[in-house]
Amino acid sequence: MNTESIQAAVPYDDVAAHMYAEDPQLAADMLNACLEEGKLDEFIITLRHIVKAYGGLHEVARESGLHEKSLYKSLSSNGNPTLNTLLGLAAAINPDFPLKFLCTSAGRKNSAWRALKKGLF
Repeated sequence: MNTESIQAAVPYDDVAAHMYAEDPQLAADMLNACLEEGKLDEFIITLRHIVKAYGGLHEVARESGLHEKSLYKSLSSNGNPTLNTLLGLAAAINPDFPLKFLCTSAGRKNSAWRALKKGLF
């Protein structure tokens, strides 16, 4: 076996971050799709990839005015970012980032929207 022909695999996180850095609309579409389908865990993973694409936690925390530690916790696998964190991320990444949140007609299908509509919140 010729070891010179074996190339190291590139981690998916790096590939996704590169794709989102090259195409911000793809990043926005992915986030919106996650929200519309109610896949909040995938939304957090996508946010992590986008943060990596825009310079990493330290740079995005500096740009957003958020604390790096709280940003790290918000984007962890158990993370639950606040609206303030999401708005800070959006401003740091791109002020014109086209994120639809849960107000779209497709987003109304998810359980959070139904609960809100029924007055459960």
